[in-house]
Amino acid sequence: MLQHIHIKNFTIIDDLELDLKNGMTVLTGETGAGKSIVIDAIELALGQRVNGELVRTGAERADISLDFNISNIPVAKRWLIEHELAAEECLIRRTLYSDGRSRSFINDVPMTLAPLRELAELLINIHGQHEFQTLMKVEKQITLLDHFAEQEQNVAALNTTYHLWHSKQQAYDALKAETLQAKKKAEYLSFQLKELNDLNLTQTELVKLEQEQKKLAHGETIITHCQQALAYLADSETAIVSQLTTTLQQLTAIQAVCPQLHNTIELLNNSLINSEEASNELQHYLNTLDLDPERLQQVELRLGKAYELARKHRINIEALPNFHEQLTREYHQLEHHDEHLLALQRALDELRTEYLQQAQQLTQARQKAATKLSKLITASMQNLGMPGGKFMVELTTKDPSTLHLNGLEKITFMVTANPGQSLQPLNKVASGGELSRISLAIQVIATQQSNTPTLVFDEVDVGIGGATAETVGLLLRKLAQNAQVLCITHLAQVAAKGHHHLQVKKITKQDLTYSSLQLLTPQARIEEIARMTGGLKITEQTLAHAKEMLSLDTF
Repeated sequence: MLQHIHIKNFTIIDDLELDLKNGMTVLTGETGAGKSIVIDAIELALGQRVNGELVRTGAERADISLDFNISNIPVAKRWLIEHELAAEECLIRRTLYSDGRSRSFINDVPMTLAPLRELAELLINIHGQHEFQTLMKVEKQITLLDHFAEQEQNVAALNTTYHLWHSKQQAYDALKAETLQAKKKAEYLSFQLKELNDLNLTQTELVKLEQEQKKLAHGETIITHCQQALAYLADSETAIVSQLTTTLQQLTAIQAVCPQLHNTIELLNNSLINSEEASNELQHYLNTLDLDPERLQQVELRLGKAYELARKHRINIEALPNFHEQLTREYHQLEHHDEHLLALQRALDELRTEYLQQAQQLTQARQKAATKLSKLITASMQNLGMPGGKFMVELTTKDPSTLHLNGLEKITFMVTANPGQSLQPLNKVASGGELSRISLAIQVIATQQSNTPTLVFDEVDVGIGGATAETVGLLLRKLAQNAQVLCITHLAQVAAKGHHHLQVKKITKQDLTYSSLQLLTPQARIEEIARMTGGLKITEQTLAHAKEMLSLDTF
């Protein structure tokens, strides 16, 4: 349960600390005193979007802290443990800055809004005075019925299957639409690949062919230069080898008397050896050089075909082998187009079967829950000033030719507030008062099925009065037998049913407005109930009536 609230510098609240107890706690006060500000603060602490205007004028930041006792809330403890947070306590804190920024903490650990809201759903449920507007939306009606039927996890599983099916269906439709185009492209690629396959040129072969073509095309020049170089090296009396031999003979003759020439002789000797080896290598190259004109013709013919294909496809010759590989891959993919289509069809059939099994189970659970919920809300309406009123959850089968998000049926809340009138969709009910009471009946019944430990009702009794208001008070007090109930009300009949009574007042000090809140004593509570029933002037009669309302045996 929510056991402590601390609000600082939030709108007209300066510094407020509030301890809450089990049972039903009511908050009352004059219009504009700030009753709903406390609820606004709770909602903001639990992840609602913020803006800097909520920070009290003159302050840099507002702080809101909510302290929950989770000793009897195992799901909340489990959530904290799963998120690696201390599970002995549950302190939610949010700081709002005047520039619009905010920071959130769970047990003093910084937290983003998504997990904060996730935890909040396990701790508290807030029903606002405009709840009937939300209940008119189809999505809310589906959510409420599925919550009542305890089918949230099954709906989530079904929707996961639906999204998988929908994704596969889109892929299948796109692939099927491409079938004719794919066949035409495959034929064109087949024509292109025939020429490339016939050539079958690899990157390695291309490099070798270009090198070989250059050698063969310059054969005469190569022979001339090699022969001339060989002559310079060894094939004449003035050749390098002969000159080096003569030079070594001259220096060797005087080596004994000129030992300083030893290194010079070594260098010349090495040069002679290298020159002789170079001469031998060059002679071997000339002897083995193959400059076959027919081979040159073959090489140039093959390169010519390659250059022709490169020009045809508007690419460089170096890119031709990779281009060939790319077209081959595309062709193989198109070849397997029908196989992909069949594989997608099989996957779609499997997902459809799985979806229909899940949907049929969900339909059965919804039908059973719809019957029960309709009876309970109809019974509740009788006690809320609508004798003869009737409520029904209508399930209408959707188009069976395809799958749908959230199941196979459309869910509509049908209602009539008066006997003899036909049922109409909830959003067609004209009277605002009737809508408020029907909405309250739905909220109360739905809440009775909830395991949420703290329930907040923010002026949900708008549009009712008299005996109906007293019935609402009794319903809320009954809810407090199994959950903590916090109720903001402007009706004395509802306020009188609370176990605890808090009064909100607006005060002005030095031209500044503040909102204060205090737990009422028994006598102060009588006076507050009298104020709520008697108007501006409180008389002995209104005080006596208030005392009587508070002394009535509620259960």
